[in-house]
Amino acid sequence: MKIEPYIFQLTLKNKELISILDLVKGTNNTKFYEPLTNNRYKVYIIKSKDKVLYIGATKSSIRRRLYEGLRAKGVGGYSGYKWKNYSSVILFVYTFNNLVKLEAESIEAELVYLFREKTGYWPECQNEIHFNNEYSNGKLIAKKIYDQISKTKY
Repeated sequence: MKIEPYIFQLTLKNKELISILDLVKGTNNTKFYEPLTNNRYKVYIIKSKDKVLYIGATKSSIRRRLYEGLRAKGVGGYSGYKWKNYSSVILFVYTFNNLVKLEAESIEAELVYLFREKTGYWPECQNEIHFNNEYSNGKLIAKKIYDQISKTKY
């Protein structure tokens, strides 16, 4: 199974996304593109330097998911991303065409656990994870993603 990330440097100012630099293509973008904009499941990782800050899963377009987390102000108990005060982060996005929610959340949880197991720390800005043992490929996919993220120069 080939798993390749889309990788971006996001620049933030006052908790707003002001720049999207595609590190794979070397282009500055004003928006995300297909398949990041579709309604299929994605697993995404936020890093700053060598530190993993957050791991999430979403079916929403990545832009919509990021904006929801950046703009949240605590209404209804959701304050949004804890990493939204960073001025620059690296975003890795893995897209999956045939996953269901339980499978995407399994990959997310296994990946969070792998970072905890390997580093001794939970991702600094992680709010929650959804554990389950019902998707047998979750560990395998998470391991492939972990290996890529931990070896990357970003």
